[in-house]
Amino acid sequence: MGILVLGLLHVVETRRYRADDARRSRVRLVEEDLRDPAHKIAFAEAYTRRLRRVSLPLFLVVLAAWVVRILLVAPGGDPFASAAVFGLPGRLVVASVAALAIALLAVAFWPRSRKAKGELQERGKAGDRKDE
Repeated sequence: MGILVLGLLHVVETRRYRADDARRSRVRLVEEDLRDPAHKIAFAEAYTRRLRRVSLPLFLVVLAAWVVRILLVAPGGDPFASAAVFGLPGRLVVASVAALAIALLAVAFWPRSRKAKGELQERGKAGDRKDE
């Protein structure tokens, strides 16, 4: 449950980060088109940046706590029985959590180039925007 809540909070944090990035750019760069602001960072880039810097360590702590919990509270020494939730078999739950962890690590550390425009990124001409 903690992983699901943390995932939802991460998406909310990503949206907030994008909005803050747009506000910061508007304040720092006096543009002619302040009435038509645009995000200077794509959602995917904001998502991976926030994942690496904030949410991934939290996910890993929650994952480690979950692993310790299923290992220590295993009835009869069977951690898969302890991992079962909502009627789902423990093996399926463990496989799903492992797949999620691998996917998050892959998304966070997949090599990519930065495309965001703004104060801390590569600067272009005034008015340069990134497409969604």
